[in-house]
Amino acid sequence: MTISFLPTLFFIYQVLFIPPSKALNAIESDHCPESFSCGSLNSTWFPLSRSSGPAGCGLLTVDCDAKPNPKLEFGSETYDVLGMDYPFLKLSDMYLSTSLKERSCSFLYRNITFMNSPSIVYRVSPIIILYRCRRKMKVDHQFQSYEKYDGCEGFSVFYRNPYTSGGSSQDQDNETNDSDLFHLLSSEFFMSWSLTESCNECHYGLKGQCLTDPKTNTFNCSVSSDGDNNDLPASASASPSEPSHSPSRSNSSSPVLKSPSSALLKLVILAVSVGFILTIMAGLTIYFLRTHTMCLWRNLWRNASSNGCIIDRSHELQSNYFGAPMFSYLELEEATNNFHVGREIGDGAFGAVYYGKLRDGREVAVKRLYDLSRKNICLFFNEVEILSRLRHPNLITLYGCTSTHSHALLVYQFVPNGTVSDHLHGERAKERLLTWPIRMRIAVETAGALSYLHACDTIHRDVKTTNILLDGDFRVKLADFGLSRLLPGDATHISTAPQGTPGYVDPEYHECYRLNERSDVYSFGVVLIELISSLPAIDISRQKHEVNLASFAMTKMLSRDLRGLVDPSLVGTGNDGTKVIEMMIAVAELAFQCLQAENEMRPSMDEVLEKLEEVYHGGEFRGEKECDSLSRPSSEAAVILMDKTMSDSFR
Repeated sequence: MTISFLPTLFFIYQVLFIPPSKALNAIESDHCPESFSCGSLNSTWFPLSRSSGPAGCGLLTVDCDAKPNPKLEFGSETYDVLGMDYPFLKLSDMYLSTSLKERSCSFLYRNITFMNSPSIVYRVSPIIILYRCRRKMKVDHQFQSYEKYDGCEGFSVFYRNPYTSGGSSQDQDNETNDSDLFHLLSSEFFMSWSLTESCNECHYGLKGQCLTDPKTNTFNCSVSSDGDNNDLPASASASPSEPSHSPSRSNSSSPVLKSPSSALLKLVILAVSVGFILTIMAGLTIYFLRTHTMCLWRNLWRNASSNGCIIDRSHELQSNYFGAPMFSYLELEEATNNFHVGREIGDGAFGAVYYGKLRDGREVAVKRLYDLSRKNICLFFNEVEILSRLRHPNLITLYGCTSTHSHALLVYQFVPNGTVSDHLHGERAKERLLTWPIRMRIAVETAGALSYLHACDTIHRDVKTTNILLDGDFRVKLADFGLSRLLPGDATHISTAPQGTPGYVDPEYHECYRLNERSDVYSFGVVLIELISSLPAIDISRQKHEVNLASFAMTKMLSRDLRGLVDPSLVGTGNDGTKVIEMMIAVAELAFQCLQAENEMRPSMDEVLEKLEEVYHGGEFRGEKECDSLSRPSSEAAVILMDKTMSDSFR
């Protein structure tokens, strides 16, 4: 994740929800100056404050004694302040400046944190977004109107030149009109801010301090209890307690009598005190339980990994997580008719899915976690982080989620035609809607989605037909990214405990705890077998050696016998039937390579996609040479040809 700047800002970023530097604590507001001088900035005031001044006086800290320029502490970074025209600051990123001078691509891997605060909103504009894709990924067709930079080792960078896109560039000088990435970017940029309504009222109306609770990231206004309280809201005003001994009482010589009413009063006071203490204890228990959960959620956010890819980030940092808009629980409760059982359209190991309709008319699927266990919370945040950074026509669209202060709900686009599993061997199998051409298209589109994920350093880890959804036109929407992992940097694998669905899990990953992109290839190989056989990946009603579909298919293909594996209802008659058989053979051969026990022997998803597109668009099987582009385990395993007798058996 990187923040770089031009006159236009380049932004490959991840927003980490970090609390502002001013936590919820006591502040001596009387010592906060209304304005102060700060080096070359002259007179400066709230929300800026001196780093050497009283604590809690501002929302942004400036080191005014730094040379040659004052330095602004923003998030986890420090920037040189070159000038100020309130509320604009001209800043410079010295690290980026060095990288641009040296033409180093290292800044593309730089991690930046961007503050999210209920007191203040920051803006940096204009923005240019860079899309970093590994070169083996064939994505040029998706970026036809973009500039392309190939000077970074191992990946290409796609971007729009802000001076040539959306209008004529004749008014720009030659330097800014340069399409070279390193000439286009600049380390200097402008940042502005605006106080939220709550903070504005607190600071200027109540003369208080804008604070943020570090545990819940909620706004609080602290008003000094000393001095004039006329500006305090009624609920915050308090009268001094009456002294326990007034002069009139102290001069009285009357003795204190222990009457029955006095004893009763003591009893009432004792009962009220005990009740009050119990209430406080119950409240603290609930508070700490909730705080524990919230801290867990926030720690998960802070520890979430981030890799460069296509990232789509809204500027309204107060209303989203990793770019995913936040919905209120009440809004989703209304959309799903209070999560009525009749609206439930699916369930899984971690939550139920409900159909809903938002106020703006959008049809949605709302996933509701069964509980807020640590595992489920991890899945929740993982899905939000990954899906909010990816955009592909064959990936499910995440509309948003609820905040961490509410229930764990994820909001997706509604996909009406169910899952591929439903149509192959589930409730809708009898409808026989998945003809062979549709199945081939499903294979191609799923492979395209996985190839895109791998180019973005993302491993799905749970590829299966129940996670492949179909829209109204039977187009693929790959879903369920709770188990997905980001592959850090140039790592070849991730060492992690095996997770996934029985029947689809890569055997090498299961045995060696080494997860990589070829693990998805294995799972996709199982999907290919399901598409040509209409059989489930695991079926305990089958014979012992046929329970696992992948093992059963490998046995069949090694014996060059696809009878009992291919769904005969897919095969027509005449030339069309022959064409379908030949395409099935090609897909079976590809599946055979995907299902190799050692991941080095499997093709990459790019190669799988290339082969499937060749079969789908070519429609004519041309024999063994078509497999040459794929890495093959052995000459024996590479091609599984069906003789005429076997072909005739499918008619």
